[in-house]
Amino acid sequence: MYSRYCWLLLLLGTAAHSATPKDEWIQLIQEISVNPSREMAQTEQESSWNPFVVSPFASGLRQFTEKTGEWLSRTHCRTLGPFRPLNAEWSLKCGIIYQEWLEQRAPTTGCYCDTRKNAERAYNGGLGWINRESKLAFTNSAQDLIEQCLNTGRAGWACRENTGYPQHISIRQTKYLFYGGQRCR
Repeated sequence: MYSRYCWLLLLLGTAAHSATPKDEWIQLIQEISVNPSREMAQTEQESSWNPFVVSPFASGLRQFTEKTGEWLSRTHCRTLGPFRPLNAEWSLKCGIIYQEWLEQRAPTTGCYCDTRKNAERAYNGGLGWINRESKLAFTNSAQDLIEQCLNTGRAGWACRENTGYPQHISIRQTKYLFYGGQRCR
């Protein structure tokens, strides 16, 4: 009797873990992203794959602030419906759309990795801050990113978080590389 019970539990446990929401989200990302491993790493960085996470500033898998989410739902993510940050599919799709939009607008040196890092930092802290830093970089001799960030008037904690954000994504991306995409170091 005991051994039958154990086998039943093992079979039920295997069936219950065979398809998880995360597996479905990974498949969705593969279908719609040109750089799936990066999007997976960024999703993990933002929420640890928890669709119901709420931080002091943002919520959902891709951690949208209310202001950004509402704006995106009226502009670039209209076809996805109203702002629903705790809806995993909405959050993933709109997050990818937003990241691609930022890559087209982030300051760049012409190097893919520079563009991508600036776009990731814009996703994390806002494109306006990254644009201000870029303007200062051409008029200021500051070489250090944190120093450039501080020169814009941002708080020290925000600069440390924001300048480290692309590196955190790059480190996480290594475990998703077999899904495809280009990694920047």
